[in-house]
Amino acid sequence: MDNNKIISLLQQPSSFKEGYNLLVESYTSVLYWYIRRMLVVHEDTQDVLQNVWVKVYLNLPGIKGNAESLKAWLYKIATNESINWLKKKRASKWDSIDDVNEQLLSSFSEQISCSEEEMEAKFQKAIIALPHKQKVVFNLRYYDELPYQQISEITGQSVNTLKTNYHYAVETIKTKLDIKNE
Repeated sequence: MDNNKIISLLQQPSSFKEGYNLLVESYTSVLYWYIRRMLVVHEDTQDVLQNVWVKVYLNLPGIKGNAESLKAWLYKIATNESINWLKKKRASKWDSIDDVNEQLLSSFSEQISCSEEEMEAKFQKAIIALPHKQKVVFNLRYYDELPYQQISEITGQSVNTLKTNYHYAVETIKTKLDIKNE
């Protein structure tokens, strides 16, 4: 992914379409798996990803910034769209987003095929059960290997808060997997 090339293409009216197509081609898979780790269900992930690309397309004409800010901007849109979907998924307006975890856990159980390893399933269930803020920072840090500063740009949280949330997420996952610190 050459974000500088993508930004350059997007800033020229004659090459905007080519730049957008390159952006979609470069980031669809990454964003799909980022969203999927939060929403679990393929169909829901596809719907949210489609909303992400619509929002991106509508807001691209005024894009400014560098290659790193483009990536953070895409993740921020994906995060916000996922949170909005989770809010809509709540049974009532009084339920918290984290209450949706039970629904996600049951969806995850239905999606597991017999050939998948039990440990991977336990790991994924532990991630799904995390509070939402911990789940977001864990996914961005562990799977997407983003630095805390970039995660801060995406989430709007301080680096220290992110480090704390990540630490608690790791400890919770270790507990759920019955992993002892040695």
